[in-house]
Amino acid sequence: MPKKIADKSKTAGSLKLSAAYRMLDVILEAAKIRGSIVDKKFNLVFVDRLTRKGLGAVKGRLCFEYFRGRAKPCRGCLIRAAARKRNSHSTEIYNEKEKKWKRITVVPFTGSDGRELFSEIKVDISADVRAREIFETLSRGYEDREERYKVLFGSANIAWIVAEAASGIIVDANFAAERLTGRTRQELIGIDRIKLHPPEKEGLYRQHFKKHVALGDIQAAEAVVLRKDGGRVPVEISDVRTDSGGKKYIQGLFVDISKRKAAEESLLRYQAGLEETVRKRTADLKAANDGLVAKSSELENAILAAEQTSRLKSDFIASMSHELGTPLNAINGFSSVLLKEKYGKMNEKQREYADIIQKSAQLLISLVDEALDLSRIEAGKFELEKKEFDLSQLIEGTLNLFREKALEHGISLSTELSKSLLVRADKNKITQVVLNLLSNALKFTQDGGMIGVKTEVISTEAVVSVWDNGVEIKEEDRERIFNKFAQLKDPQSRNTGGSGLGLVISKRLVELHGGRMWLESGGKAKRTVFVFSLPA
Repeated sequence: MPKKIADKSKTAGSLKLSAAYRMLDVILEAAKIRGSIVDKKFNLVFVDRLTRKGLGAVKGRLCFEYFRGRAKPCRGCLIRAAARKRNSHSTEIYNEKEKKWKRITVVPFTGSDGRELFSEIKVDISADVRAREIFETLSRGYEDREERYKVLFGSANIAWIVAEAASGIIVDANFAAERLTGRTRQELIGIDRIKLHPPEKEGLYRQHFKKHVALGDIQAAEAVVLRKDGGRVPVEISDVRTDSGGKKYIQGLFVDISKRKAAEESLLRYQAGLEETVRKRTADLKAANDGLVAKSSELENAILAAEQTSRLKSDFIASMSHELGTPLNAINGFSSVLLKEKYGKMNEKQREYADIIQKSAQLLISLVDEALDLSRIEAGKFELEKKEFDLSQLIEGTLNLFREKALEHGISLSTELSKSLLVRADKNKITQVVLNLLSNALKFTQDGGMIGVKTEVISTEAVVSVWDNGVEIKEEDRERIFNKFAQLKDPQSRNTGGSGLGLVISKRLVELHGGRMWLESGGKAKRTVFVFSLPA
């Protein structure tokens, strides 16, 4: 191959890879996560934008020198462990400078050039650690304060099972545990907790139980619960040992992680299928362009860059769903218990902090769900369940969810709904689209303003318009409003938080139905008008 052509191909591949890293920068920054990529010799390949701002350029730097100012790798280096065993490794550390707990996960993968690389993701788990401390505090002295815990047991959404440490015999369980196991509280009390798991894993789980009894601190592990009807439910168990009346107990929270496991398996299948497709396509292109060396080289580099980008994206989403999904139920559940004050009054500052914890967890749940939705849509794995329904009736029902909030801020709701506007679509997904548009309208409308919804039939389409007389979208923002992670900064709005994916997902959902979504000019009325259509 002529050297000039080879150099051009290499440059094109580098540009594609740089674009992939820029996209990774945007994703990490939106999720408020720090990340880096390192080779097996500890050379830095990539560091997220926020870290680069604080620590400087990456080129020619070693990870242990760049991050920690050390002359050699740290003791217990995760990269060495991941390289040795060829699988992911995680640990939790406390950052004295930032006063935060962080979980660091290293995942090995192979780069497009055949290099052995390692992605390192750092997640702030301070709220998770705080939730564990709350759990431990709540758990101590269970028998001595049984009456106090009856309300907590009855209202908790997470399965809670108490067993004797010495024998493993269950002495109490809440209603959520009944739902999880398919057994009544009376059926659960008196049986060996290990018998809740599949018999072929009994030895392993008994070993884990004994370890938790010996160590005493909160211990977390993944397991499988065998329901009474024979069904199997993947769970994450957080155990803590407590002493009461001279006896030791193991109290365990059982969190159902079925959805997370299903999402991980789906992502892995998608990744495997995508990589196989890319490999076959690469081989076909090479054979077809045998006589066109320069063109073949360009295509090959473009495909390899796309493969690397897709792998980074898949690895990141799979890692994020695992790392972020695990602690969210516990954080959300315990903050809800604290806010209900069923277990003690809180002062104003404590309520403020508990409310921040809960809202942060819910925002992160929304971010993960939206990222997974968009990934499935882009991969062509999103399935619609279409049936006929009245679109105007759906919108009227959805508006009822906003009336109380609108009334609080003096916002009027105006409707012009066609009667019996029948469409054939996925009702849940169209509801998601309408909820998103109404939420945005409410968010950007000042007190005393107005929001309106109109439905009509134009030609062969059912057309829905959602408008508000809040701050009009600027001309320069109209082009990017449907881009990923796009957010409008308006100091007068009540809340401009979110992932920046809502409108993108809504537009894609409408297009999957064969419809369209666009932004219209408000004209002299200075309204913001979002419109979408569906085949009538």
